[in-house]
Amino acid sequence: MQNNETRIGTDDNDIYSIMDSSKKWYRLLKLLDGEHSVRQVYDLYHPQQCLSFDSYRKVLAKLEKIGAVTFLSKPFHELDEYEKRKSDFTLYYGKGVDGEKTVRWLQGLTVAVLGSGVGGCLIALELAELGVGSLKIVDPDIVDLQNLDHQLVYTQEDVGHPKVLALQKHINSRCKKCQVQTSVARIHNVADALAEVNETDWVFCCMDEPPYVAQRIVNRACYIKSIPSLYAFSSRDSAKAFIVDPDITGCADCLLSSEAANGLTQLVAALKKADFSPITPTNAVSAAIEASWIVQKWLQKCIFNTASGGILYRFDFDAMQEDKFVHFQRDSACPTCGRQSPPNNSQRDLWKLISIESQGTNVS
Repeated sequence: MQNNETRIGTDDNDIYSIMDSSKKWYRLLKLLDGEHSVRQVYDLYHPQQCLSFDSYRKVLAKLEKIGAVTFLSKPFHELDEYEKRKSDFTLYYGKGVDGEKTVRWLQGLTVAVLGSGVGGCLIALELAELGVGSLKIVDPDIVDLQNLDHQLVYTQEDVGHPKVLALQKHINSRCKKCQVQTSVARIHNVADALAEVNETDWVFCCMDEPPYVAQRIVNRACYIKSIPSLYAFSSRDSAKAFIVDPDITGCADCLLSSEAANGLTQLVAALKKADFSPITPTNAVSAAIEASWIVQKWLQKCIFNTASGGILYRFDFDAMQEDKFVHFQRDSACPTCGRQSPPNNSQRDLWKLISIESQGTNVS
């Protein structure tokens, strides 16, 4: 209540204001605590105000329409986990989306998260918290002491245990209805990837080794199975992500093709000649930002329809700003989804450097 207005919301950008010099609406809204029935609230409120029950219900209906009120089937403390998710539609209704339909869609999804390191462990947890019904987490590694400063899900007690089992335990302790499958398989080739993504609705590729080859393998498997996929990776100062819809957008190989003549081939050649072991430079704060940003991009694509495939997005950790870094389209010379024209010299050289020909099933 401020300056004769009752304001509903949490910030100046998402506020519904009602002129309320007598504070009657303020007093009514204070009674909507999730523990009283519609009739109980009216009985508590009516002695103080001359308002018919029909008018009162119309007011609640208007508030529900703008996402300010949610009707529950029972008091909030009696709701189970799914019902509590269904009762909180603010994220969806505030953007004009059917909240209950969205919750049921999330609950029916099976999402594969390939890699449970810096980003993968947090992405899997956030997907479970959103209400995704089934997760399949794939990672062959064990938790190492050096993981603990930036892979935020793991604890001292997890050191020496498989990452996927530690992550499964953590998710189940918070989201008991999320079904978590685990695999310690190492994905060497397309056949391996096909086995892990089979019967899933979405794939999050959070693998970074071997560089470019891992993404190509997952991309090929998802294209064969017509599964939409999201690819995520980060550096010290930024995160990058792109979404592939096999029926609409170009694929990961199309993105690589588009960059072959822009120095990517030379970069990959230099990396292959270098004698170094890659390390993860992402700190804990950046890892948390990265995971939340990537899951939000996925929500924007799937639910709000405000993010597109065919774009490599970049998020700058210092500027806290997103850029549409690279646009790419389906390439007729793409070895995965094109095959209508021969590759140029730069593309041919790139495919030789990051070949997946010897890595399994039906690859080029």
